[in-house]
Amino acid sequence: MMREGNVGTLVDPRYADTEYAASLKEYEEEGICPFCPAGLERDKRVILNHACGWFVTDSIRPYKDRLDTIVPVHALLIPDRHIVSPLELEVDDMMAIRELLRWVMTNKGIDSGAMNMRFGINAGSTVRHIHVHIISPNLDQTGSSVPVDFPIG
Repeated sequence: MMREGNVGTLVDPRYADTEYAASLKEYEEEGICPFCPAGLERDKRVILNHACGWFVTDSIRPYKDRLDTIVPVHALLIPDRHIVSPLELEVDDMMAIRELLRWVMTNKGIDSGAMNMRFGINAGSTVRHIHVHIISPNLDQTGSSVPVDFPIG
């Protein structure tokens, strides 16, 4: 059920474009978290690797850089259990994140990038299930990174 300001218990369409917001509202109405098993099945997400109660998948909405080019790597690390706060993370979760980060870097062939996580209802996250973004930027003609905006709030 959507709460005041269109913030749901599972999703937050306030930070999504019109098309994505409509999809998020459907999830909320159906009581499905996009990152829990029913949501993964609905989106036909491919799980690339699994470790210690977490999995890695490619983002179905990869970010673009400031030149409007899709980044070469935008993976998501997601816990199997539905948690919404980083205060719910335990030591084993941090070890899983480390293991899956290593897997992404090795298997996607990246040696630089960013690891980001939003939390709370005003940070800009559209799915209220803790997840970690692993983003590797494009390079310009000089070999420098093209900036990628990761909105917070």
